[in-house]
Amino acid sequence: MGFTTVGLALGATAANAAYVGAAAYGVAATAVGTAISATGQIQAGKSQSEWSDYNAAVARQNAIAAQQSAEYDAGRTREAGEKLKSRQRVLYAKSGVSLEGTPTDVILGTAEDIEMDAMAIIRRGLIGGQQYQSQANLSEMQGSAAQTASYYGAGSSLLTGIGDMVAMKGGVYKVPVYTADR
Repeated sequence: MGFTTVGLALGATAANAAYVGAAAYGVAATAVGTAISATGQIQAGKSQSEWSDYNAAVARQNAIAAQQSAEYDAGRTREAGEKLKSRQRVLYAKSGVSLEGTPTDVILGTAEDIEMDAMAIIRRGLIGGQQYQSQANLSEMQGSAAQTASYYGAGSSLLTGIGDMVAMKGGVYKVPVYTADR
């Protein structure tokens, strides 16, 4: 074996070492990138789930507030109605009208109208509360779905990364090897 052949053999070894080193860095970079991607997807899902939980809690508080506000407004309507009925009685009494027959029917009609108004206010509060409760439930479902999707995404990233690393190491991405024959 001559000097040139030894030189080629040493040069080939250095080239092979460089390609093998580059392939090792490629596998390592793929592994790190895969881990970061999977972790990022899980964190994004967790963050989305936490925001959804927060939004659900706010919606539940709004549901309670809507119902409490309706109950308060209904109470105010009833109080105003009682004042109106008292005024009616006073006016009937001042004008010398007996509270029998038609005046009593008018006062009873007023009482019915007031109660119907109060019940309508409470009904609107209940419907508003139910809408907020539905928003809370939907928000929780979206958070759960985001969390689940993040796990699937992370799993997919891991499998893709492992597949890429196996392909690099297994020879799908062949590293050219130089020998002294070339």
